[in-house]
Amino acid sequence: MTDAHANALSISWLGRGRTSIGVPGNDYNTKRNILDSLPPSFLRVRPMDPGRFRSALRWRLNRPILRRQYFYFRYPYFPEADIFHFWNSVADIRKPWVTSFEHSIPLWDTDNRRDILFGMELARRQACRRLIAFSQAALKAASAYWHQYLSAAQADDLIGKTEVLLPPQRVLLRRHAVISAPPVFAFVGKEFYRKGGLETLEGLNALYEAGQRDWRAIMVGDLSSFGDYASMTDGKARARAVELLDKMKTHVEFRDTPVPYADVLELLRQADFYLLPTYADTFGYTVLEAQACGAVAVTTDIGSLPEVVTPETGVCIPLAADLKDERLPQRNTMEVKRAFADRVHDALKKCLRLTEEARDGLQEAATEQLRRNHCPDNHSRRLGQIYHDALNSFRA
Repeated sequence: MTDAHANALSISWLGRGRTSIGVPGNDYNTKRNILDSLPPSFLRVRPMDPGRFRSALRWRLNRPILRRQYFYFRYPYFPEADIFHFWNSVADIRKPWVTSFEHSIPLWDTDNRRDILFGMELARRQACRRLIAFSQAALKAASAYWHQYLSAAQADDLIGKTEVLLPPQRVLLRRHAVISAPPVFAFVGKEFYRKGGLETLEGLNALYEAGQRDWRAIMVGDLSSFGDYASMTDGKARARAVELLDKMKTHVEFRDTPVPYADVLELLRQADFYLLPTYADTFGYTVLEAQACGAVAVTTDIGSLPEVVTPETGVCIPLAADLKDERLPQRNTMEVKRAFADRVHDALKKCLRLTEEARDGLQEAATEQLRRNHCPDNHSRRLGQIYHDALNSFRA
């Protein structure tokens, strides 16, 4: 579909030049995957339904938000729109809608079979025109989820509605072309322990203890963020992090969150290697941003990260099965965490052994991958095609 044809279609649809698209959310995921890519022929409106209003109120009151309440859009709502695009949500409305998701649909965090089947039924209805997985890992997880509850034919219907559209990322201003002397490691993660911040410190400390100190590190995070579901840390983790930061203060610069986005990008431009040895992430946008700034990414093989950090584009740390399965209590044992820190240490040593030629090869491969798979212009064009196809094929 040409741009001229798309504009003509939107004019004929509304008779006023632009088609209205309802995008309720305004969070970072929605901005990253939807709002920043809206084609110019679409006018965004932000409808609100009572469930979303209750969630917004609970958020302001610092109260827990139920996932079903937040990720379920329904009548009545205001204002109207011609088509809707949601994030992680299903909808019970009589207008065409599409949704982007990061793990599965519905994302309601419930074991209630009746609720789960109802959420899947909403996605199977004619009003749902497209399901957009933001990674192959998301499609795989959703497919397994659907087959767990639906017949093979019903699950295949949902898979037939689904496509993968990776998050967009423009290549940013590049840093210097040669490795710093000494090389610089960077880590950014507000949820410091879930993102592997303590294991990063342990790995750096192993280098420090061995007398290998020809490096420096810049770390950003919240040391009070212990107690998350993935790392299962407690206050002892914070005490250990403070101890290591004090011990290596000549080599590790630490900054408390929040840090302005522009400052994060400047930090990434200073880095030779970006570290995200995370316990749990669906994508890890900072990896894309680090690659766009010229840093070599070092991550775990969690979620969609192996799709971004391959042997050709970076360093991927394999996690043991007991760290990948969040249901296993033994993932919190000292033995498991020590083994994880040892793997981070091995990855850091591998980084320091890389020649400039090898580092440049990883960097260039990552840049080419960004241009091929994450081009913002292609992302916007594809969303426009999805919206127009949904409008043309919908039968109210």
